[in-house]
Amino acid sequence: MPSDWETTIKRLDFGLDVDCPDLSDWLSGKEASYFNLYRALESYCEQQEGPLHLCGLSLGGILALHYALEHAEKVASLVLIGTQYIMPKRLLKFQNMIFHLMPNRSFRKMGFGKKDFISLSKSMMDLDFQKDLKKIKLSGTCVMRRKRIRQICLQP
Repeated sequence: MPSDWETTIKRLDFGLDVDCPDLSDWLSGKEASYFNLYRALESYCEQQEGPLHLCGLSLGGILALHYALEHAEKVASLVLIGTQYIMPKRLLKFQNMIFHLMPNRSFRKMGFGKKDFISLSKSMMDLDFQKDLKKIKLSGTCVMRRKRIRQICLQP
């Protein structure tokens, strides 16, 4: 949700317009599916003057990665946090089992209802961007891995 990004946005005072759309608003009145959400992102980005600097956390990162793969010419930079490029199907199935046990109020902060969140999660299970990753041309890369606290930062 946008309020989760407020502190980060305040620190990004580079004279750029920073927008943090509420993803749940994009699905209002539509079936909660990844592809409906992605099409809404495409439509939103088409209205923006490029180049775009995209940053996404988790689901937002998956959407940003997908957009960068399909519209590389419009993306100037890409920051992905906690983003999978191949969906872990077993983990998503297990997660959805847990979600079924959780009360509806647990989903309010996410901006989605329980049923919609589970539907959205199910619709993402077959996403796999691995073969397309080479389409992204990078001028600099920073990879942070959790298992071993390790940073790899490359500059051109």
